[in-house]
Formats: sequence, structure tokens, C-alpha cells
Amino acid sequence: MEELLTELAGLHGLALAVSLRGEQRPFGPDWREALHARPLTPEIARSVFLAFAGDRFHDDPDLDPLLAELDGLALAVVLLASQAEGEPDLYALRQRWRDQRTALLQRSGGRERQHSLEVSLRLSFESSRMGEESLRLLSLLSLLPEGLAREDLPALLPGTGHEAASGLRKVGLAFDQGHRLRVLAPIREHVQRNHPPQNEDFDRLVDHHLTLARIGDRIGGAGGAEAADRLRSEMGNLEPMILAGLEREDPVPAIRAALAFTNAVRFTGVGELTLIGCALQAARDAAQLGLEADCLHKMGDIHLYRAHYQQAQEHYEHAQEIYQRAGDSHGTACCMARRAEIHLQQTKPDDARRLYEQALVRFCELSDPHWEAQSLLGLGYAAVQRAEKVGRPHLIHALALFRQLGDVRGEANCLQYLAQASLDAGDYADAREEYESALSGFRRVGSILGEASCLRCLGHIAVWQGNPQVAETLVNKALLLCRRVGSRLGEANCHFVLGEAARARFAHETAEELLQKALVLFRQLGQPTGVGNCLESLGSNAAARSDLPGAHRYLNEALRILGEIPQPVSFGRVQLKLARISTNPFERQAHLEAARQIWDATGELEPKHHELEEPDLD
Repeated sequence: MEELLTELAGLHGLALAVSLRGEQRPFGPDWREALHARPLTPEIARSVFLAFAGDRFHDDPDLDPLLAELDGLALAVVLLASQAEGEPDLYALRQRWRDQRTALLQRSGGRERQHSLEVSLRLSFESSRMGEESLRLLSLLSLLPEGLAREDLPALLPGTGHEAASGLRKVGLAFDQGHRLRVLAPIREHVQRNHPPQNEDFDRLVDHHLTLARIGDRIGGAGGAEAADRLRSEMGNLEPMILAGLEREDPVPAIRAALAFTNAVRFTGVGELTLIGCALQAARDAAQLGLEADCLHKMGDIHLYRAHYQQAQEHYEHAQEIYQRAGDSHGTACCMARRAEIHLQQTKPDDARRLYEQALVRFCELSDPHWEAQSLLGLGYAAVQRAEKVGRPHLIHALALFRQLGDVRGEANCLQYLAQASLDAGDYADAREEYESALSGFRRVGSILGEASCLRCLGHIAVWQGNPQVAETLVNKALLLCRRVGSRLGEANCHFVLGEAARARFAHETAEELLQKALVLFRQLGQPTGVGNCLESLGSNAAARSDLPGAHRYLNEALRILGEIPQPVSFGRVQLKLARISTNPFERQAHLEAARQIWDATGELEPKHHELEEPDLD
């Protein structure tokens, strides 16, 4: 064949084009750069399917889910489309696909390679370019939906990994996507059924991924950004490998891997949370009391991160009970600190302070400077919420401890809370500098929610400084990050700031829509401060539209909620706004006096004295 191709290529005026299975071209002709057939994009796969099956399936709800499972494999798309001919819709075909999988991908008896995926694959397996090591590697790749980083090939097949990968490329069973070697889903399914991996190879594959998952513990700490980058493309592989590890006689390494995996899910927003529940059950079955509590604690962390406060509270209480039974003082104190954080997020500074003080005593007894700093951080922010002067010194003390420990995320959290204290004092320059420093820290450790929070707050500062367009750019970035990690509280806060930005642009209808969206989320999440702030902003928006009855309604409701929390700074601000829209001089004076008294009681009167003389609503 090579001699014939060489002879043909030598004919003057003849252009020679050859299609072949795989990547290895025949010797002889002076070939130009090869064109490689890559997986079909979803749009092209849809067009190919409809071209063979008929356009009547264009709006069928089962079409896109079916095509997604074919992973862009062109022959599979064509063969499945042929099975759809004569069908009224794709419902029955989808059921048949679920039952038969790749055995369904054939037509006309399926004796020729172009009529059967399995026949086509068999030809590749039988190719002289496909050695035993390549088949071993293919068996392992069939279990990895995200493919394999090329750097990991020697770990799976020591000494032969790269050569085995070369064989798979040559027969077209695997291809490179960036720095990863991938096999398409229909091929993986066929290989799983017909060529399962050897036990030794499978054990090595599981061990490799259990070790890889453990770097998830670094996310949120030193080297966290690098760890997040490494794991982001592995999450779809880690879950099935950890599940396999949980079924071993000794599930402890897999349970620890599941804890680290869940930490990665928490910070990156990539991956599912079902795995930690499986790890919890494995810990119970193995009578691993400490690991059972660790799993519950980690589940609480996830719910806290996503503002599911009731679920977080239940998991922390259950974990604390187990830690106490096991005599684990440190685990008990950690759960107390996390429960305090729930109160802090719900703007219950008194309840938070009580638990933080108890936890701080225990951490001092245990000589744990990290959690001692965490407790001081919480005490400081609880004081900031109550507009107490002691808040900033607590935060500065915690900041010094975190810096001594080299704890970048702790330092970033401190800077973020210090920035909030600066904002409350009206010091925008310091607040911006502190938020920017915190943003840098969160990015270094891979904390996406921390990054989003800083971007949102920087956007809010931009609103206050008269730059609503800049604010919208920053906050829309933050909103995408919040959705990525599943933070509904983060989304609510972003909608609120976007509403404030729209109000600053005099886009009052847009502002109303965004603020109402934020209000609904804040109420669902049990966030009284967010509810109060939304009502205040809605009141200002109504006043700007000359809807004074609406403004009074919103602002009085905000006053009631902010007074119950309490939020003295915001409470005084709403009193001031009510004074400015009041047409009754006695009511106006009463509101001004109420603002003056509460700001005087909290030491805020001096910096806010000029506001009491301002005649206009913001």
C-alpha cells in the first residue's frame, strides 16, 4: 500500500488525500500537515443527528441529553440517529439507550465497521499498532471521565505509560485535549464492559487518585490557588475513585480523601457533595468515631459556606456531640467556633460572642494559635456588628497572629472585616486598600467566595464614590463567582449592590427589580441585616421617584428590623432618611433626635454630625 501511495503521489498534477483510522500516516508521500477529526461540538452533533433522523426532532426535549452522552463521537451520532427513524419522538429511544448503551449503536445488522460502533472499535483493538500496554492504559482511561493528565501516565503504568498512550493515539482511541489524554464516553463504556482493568492496575489507579485528592486540603491555605488549579480538571475522576476506595476493607484513606475532596468542592464550586455522605456512612460502618465527626463537621462547613444555616447548625451540633463522646476537646471547640460563625452571619453578635469566648478559652488551653486567632477574629467582627470600639483592636490582634502563623486566608478574613469597620466609619480610602489586600490574599489561597466578597464590596465603594459603571463591572464578576460556588447569600448581596448602582444611575425601575430580588433571597436565608438594608434602599428609591407613601412604608419597616438586630449605625441612617422626607416638622425633629441619640451612644456622632444638617435624601 505504501509503495502504491508513493507512486500515485509522484504523478504530476495529482492531489492525493487519504483518510485513515488513527494518527499514524503511511510512509512514502511527502504529506502536508494532517487534518485531525476531533469530537463534534454540541451544535454540529445536533445538526448531524437531525440530518439523518429528520428535522421533526428539532425541539424534542430528549435530543440534547441523548447527544451529551455521545460526547461528540461522530459515528455514534450517526448510528443513533439511524435508530430514531420512524419513531414519533425520542422518548423510547432514550430508554433503549439507557438499557443497551453502545450495543444499540448499529444498523443494517452491524457487520461492517461503518454500521456498528462495536465492530469499528474491535478493528482498532486488533490493530498491530495497539499493543498490550496500550490496552492496559485504555482500560484505566475508561474509568476516568475527565481523562488523564499526561504527567500522571508514569504513575499509572510505570515505565510504559507514555509509549502506551502513543499507541492509543495512533489507532484513534484516545486524543489529547490540552495537557490531558481523553477517551470519548461511548468508547469508555464499551471498554468498561469488555476490557476491565487488571486488579493490580486498578488498585494503583485508585491509590493515585486518593493521594491526589488529599491536596484539596491545601485549598484555602498556603499554595491553595495552585492546588485548586490542579484539582479543577480532576474532580469528575476523583469521585468514582474515592467511592471505589470506600468499598475497600480499610476505607480510612478514602474517607480522608473524601474530606479533602469536599474541601475542594467548598472552595472551587466544582464537583458534587454526595461523596461526603458516603464517607460518613463508611466511617460509621468502620466504627471510626473521629472520622464520623470530621465528616459531619465538613458537611457543616459546606452548608455554612452556602448560607444554609439550619443544616449547618444541625451538623455542627451532631459533630460536637460525637467529639465530646470521643474526648476530643479540639474538635468540640472547633464546632463551637463554627456555631458562633453561624450567629455572626445571621447578625446575632451577642450569641456569637458567647460561643467565641467559650471556644477561645479552650483554644488557649490547647495552645492552638490558629484557632485562637479565629476566635479573636469572630469576637472582633461581633463587636463591629454592634458598632463597639473594641472591634478594631480585636481584629488587629487576630491579624498579627495570622501573619505570625503565615495563614494567608486568616489574614485576608481579618482585612475584610477591618475594611467593613472602615466603611462603617466612612473611611472609603482605608476600606478600599484593605479590601484590595484581602482580595490578593483570597486569590493566593484559591478562595473563590472570599474573592467574590471583596469584588462586591469594592463595587459598593465605587457606588458610594459616584462610579456606578465601575461598580457594575466588579459586582457582575462577583456574581458569577458566587454562582460558581453555590452561594445564595453571595448572590443576594450582589443583587443588592447592583440595585444600589442602578439607583445611582437613576435607573429606578431596574433598581426596584434588583433590590426586590435581593430582598426575597435575604428573607429566604434569614438575613435580617440584608432585609433591613434592602428595605432602606427601596425606600430611598421610592423617594427618588416621588413615591413618598412607598418610601415611608419601606423605611419604617427597615427601622423596625434594624432596631431588632440591633444595627445602630444603619438604624440612625434610616432615622435620618425619614426626617428628610417628613412633611411634618415635629416628626422630622423626632427622627433627627433619634438619629443623634443613637449615634451619640455609639460614639458615631462626631463623624456623622454634618449629616444631620443635610437637607436632601441621598
